[in-house]
Amino acid sequence: MTLGSSPVPLQGPEGALYDIEAVLEPGTAEAVGIEIRGHRIEYSVAEHELTAMGKQAPLVAEDGKISLRILVDRTSIEVFANGGQVQMASCFLPEEDKQELAVYATGGPAKVPAVRVWELQSVWDR
Repeated sequence: MTLGSSPVPLQGPEGALYDIEAVLEPGTAEAVGIEIRGHRIEYSVAEHELTAMGKQAPLVAEDGKISLRILVDRTSIEVFANGGQVQMASCFLPEEDKQELAVYATGGPAKVPAVRVWELQSVWDR
C-alpha cells in the first residue's frame, strides 16, 4: 500500500494482544511508522533513528526498507527492527478508547510492501 498524509487503518484485527510484522519503505517521506493503540513507533529518515515509547535508537534502512516485528501485550510493547539490529521494550498503558492500529507517513509518500497482524490469545483466559 502507498501512504500519503493520512494514516491508513489496518482492517480486521480487534483486541489488545498482537504480533505484528511490517516492512516500511520510507521513500521521500520524512518519517514512517505504525500507530498502536494511540502510541507511535516511528522511523525518522533524516536522523536514521527509530523512536518508540519515548526511547530512540539508531537504525539504518537496509535497501531502503525498515523491517519491524512488534509484540503487543496488555501493558507492554516489544519492538525488533531489521532482524534484531535494534530491540526496544517498554511498559505502556493504552487508553481504553484507542483500539486502532494504523500505518502512516509524514512529509511525503511512503510504501508498505508488507504488513501482517496476528491477534494473540491471553494465557490467563484459560
